[in-house]
Amino acid sequence: MAVDKLRVTGSNVDADAERYEIDFVHEDGRKFGAIVGAVEGIPSCTVVRMEAGEPVLRPLLDTQSQGD
Repeated sequence: MAVDKLRVTGSNVDADAERYEIDFVHEDGRKFGAIVGAVEGIPSCTVVRMEAGEPVLRPLLDTQSQGD
C-alpha cells in the first residue's frame, strides 16, 4: 500500500512503556492502526489492525516445489 495514500488521524506516546499508537486512514476509507513498541530495547511492531475492507490472505507455501 502506498504510504502517500494514508493520512495519520491520531497518535499517542507512552514513553515509560516505549510504546507508540498510531491511527491512519487510506484515501478509500479503510482505517488502520498500529502499536509500535520495544522488545528488550529493539523497536518492533506489536499490533496492526484494519477496519473496513476485506482481509487479504497470505499465499500458501508450495511445499511440492521444494527439493526432497
